[in-house]
Formats: sequence, C-alpha cells, structure tokens
Amino acid sequence: MTGGNELTDLLTLAASLTPGAPVFAKAVRSDISLVSPFFLLAVLLFVGVAVAGVFGRMGGSVTLPNPMAFYRHSLHESEWTFKKNAVYFAGEAFVENAGAIRWKGNIAVAVTIAFLLEVFLLVVWLAVG
Repeated sequence: MTGGNELTDLLTLAASLTPGAPVFAKAVRSDISLVSPFFLLAVLLFVGVAVAGVFGRMGGSVTLPNPMAFYRHSLHESEWTFKKNAVYFAGEAFVENAGAIRWKGNIAVAVTIAFLLEVFLLVVWLAVG
C-alpha cells in the first residue's frame, strides 16, 4: 500500500457520502435530529478524516537517486568507488522511500478506520435518531 491513491480514494468516498447522509436521513426519517451526539461525532470524524487524508497526501515523498548527481560528482572516481557509492545512495533512497510508504500506509489505515467508525455512527444515528 503506497497510501497516495488509497488516501485520495478514501477522501473522495468520504466527501461523496458524508454530505449526503443528512439528506438521506431526513428523507427516511423526517423527525431525525441534526444535533444528535451520534451525528455530531460522525461530522467530527469526517473532519478528522479530511484533515488526516490531506495531511497524509501532502506528507512524505518518493526519493530517487539523481543520475545527474552521479554524472557531476562521481565519474572521476574509480570503478569500484563509483559502484560502491551508487549502491550506497540507492540504499539511502530505499530506506527513505520505505519510511514514506510506511507512513502513508499508516495514515491510510487510520483514515479507513475513522471513516468506518463515521459510517457506523451515521447508521446508529439513523437507527436511533
């Protein structure tokens, strides 16, 4: 899981379903209260989902070894030193990328759990009012 597309998909889903929940609820139960603790908590979770999702999308990026940096700074080195440094810098980029992917994945899991809890609260709100 990279977290990038998943977060975008979750944000799209939450932004599509959540605003329609009150309209659907009023159509099903005209006496339903919009000041119910279940509904208000669901709205707070939606805000949390949106903030965490945007934060997760903006944070962390993939690092690629720059071939131009090798060209400019490493071509004068011996073949063995050049290879050693290339592997070292690729390894550094790999470690950074693994951390960014793990971080985005963790944000995506947290956003998913919060969104599912939000949906659960909306269903409870619709059932109990």
